[in-house]
Parts: sequence; structure tokens; C-alpha cells
Amino acid sequence: MKLKINILKIVSFYKLLPSFITLVSLSLGVLSIVNSISFKFEQAATLIIIATIMDSIDGYTARLLKATSKFGGNLDSIADVISFGVAPTILMHIWLSTYSITQDATIFSLCTILFPSCMAIRLARFNTQNISPEDLETYCTETQYENKKDIRIRKILFGMGAFFCGIPAPVGAMLLILPLMLKFSIIKTFQIPGQIILIYQVLVSLSLVSVLPTFSLKYMKIPVTYIPLALLGSALYMAYIFTTPWNAIPLLLIIYICSIPFSIIKFEKICKNHIGTREYLREKYYKK
Repeated sequence: MKLKINILKIVSFYKLLPSFITLVSLSLGVLSIVNSISFKFEQAATLIIIATIMDSIDGYTARLLKATSKFGGNLDSIADVISFGVAPTILMHIWLSTYSITQDATIFSLCTILFPSCMAIRLARFNTQNISPEDLETYCTETQYENKKDIRIRKILFGMGAFFCGIPAPVGAMLLILPLMLKFSIIKTFQIPGQIILIYQVLVSLSLVSVLPTFSLKYMKIPVTYIPLALLGSALYMAYIFTTPWNAIPLLLIIYICSIPFSIIKFEKICKNHIGTREYLREKYYKK
């Protein structure tokens, strides 16, 4: 019987750069937990926001450097569970403990457990949704088809990242701490009822594992005529973030929530018929 021995290979630093960025994101999540325990809620929320930025950077860096790997993908999921599942949950749990809603400890505990559980399920589902180029090519080029809805339409649109299936992990973390961020904003004097926050927390948790199609920035395209307006709007928004971040970030999250119905309409429009979907995919995503 022959034993297969894996020989260690020398890996270039730039290939490891995305994983280093992922570890930074994980570290920020741990530091957020430490600040939450110390009742430093604003610092804890800030660290989670920075972790979401790092999460987008590591994926982009991996694709740019062609350094994607199963190891990096699994490491990213583990980091996401900590930074976007556990950290915001602990932050909200400790903050809500200051409310007078802890009389029913069972309900309070269940609401706390729900979010990280849904986050873990959402990440596991995301890791198994990849669509191979062969599957896409077969779907886009086959000549025999039935003129009716095909389950492959949804699988391919979700698997390719054309749409997210449910709310993405970083967005889910940001949405969970949205009530806390509102307390840092212009409505500091307004007391949001604790029971409303718990119901909101349950809805955000369930949205992570839902099948709601939500927009993916990866495939969103801006018409050429609107590019100057988009650049101007981005510049103004960045200035708004640097001046009053606790007003600007909640505003962006509220806009995102309002965009969900439009993403559902867009998704269903694409999936309306089998022929139109194949043409849509062939034109925008399939490159032979």
C-alpha cells in the first residue's frame, strides 16, 4: 500500500494576502466582543462596520490576485460567523439588557440564539451554491427546453451571485445593530421599545436564511449617462459619512431595506420565461 505524502510548497506572499485580510476581519469581530462586554457600544459597532469593509476587500483582493482557494473560502466563512454572527449578537444582547425587557429570559435568550444560528446556516448554504462554468454553459447553449419555469433559473442566478439568496452576512450584521446605530444618530432622545427591537431582530435573522432575492453589487450596472451623477452622489455620501457617520450609515441601510421589493420584482421578471432568462444570462454573464 502506497502512502500519498503532501509536499509543502512555497506560496507567494500575495497569495496569502486575502487570508491575512480575513484574519484582520476576524480580529475586529473579537475586539468588538471585548468592547461590548466593557459596555463600549459605539466602539463595538464601529469595529463591526470596519469588519464589513474588510470582508469586501478580502474577496475582491482574492479575485484580483487570482488567489481564490477552498482554504480561503472556509477561513472567510469562519471569520464571518465570528464577526457578523457572534459579535453583533453579543453587542445587541448586552445593549438590550439595559432595557426592561429581560423579565422573560426564555424569549430573550431565544432571540439572542436565533441570529448566530441563522448566520451559520446562511454561510453554509452560500458555500454550497456555487455554479460550475459547465452548468452555466449547458443551460445557456442547450437547444432543447420546455417553455416553462425551470428550477435551474433560480439556482443559476443565486449560484453565480447575480442575486443573493437572502440578505448577505455583512449586511445582516449591519441591519441587526441598526437600532443601536439609530441611538447614536439624531434620534438619541427617542426610546425604541425593546419588544419592537426583539421582533425586528427575529425578522433580520429569518431574512438571512430566506429565499428572498436581493441585489448583488457585483452585477449591477450603471448606464453611461448616469455615471457622472453616480460619482457625484458617491462623493457627497462619503462626505456625509465622514461628517456624521451615525446618520449616513443608518440611512444607507434603510435604503437597502426599501430596495428589497424592487429586487424581488427584478428577479421574477428575469425568471418570467425560460427563453428570456437564457438570453439574459447569455448576454450578461456567460462568456464563451
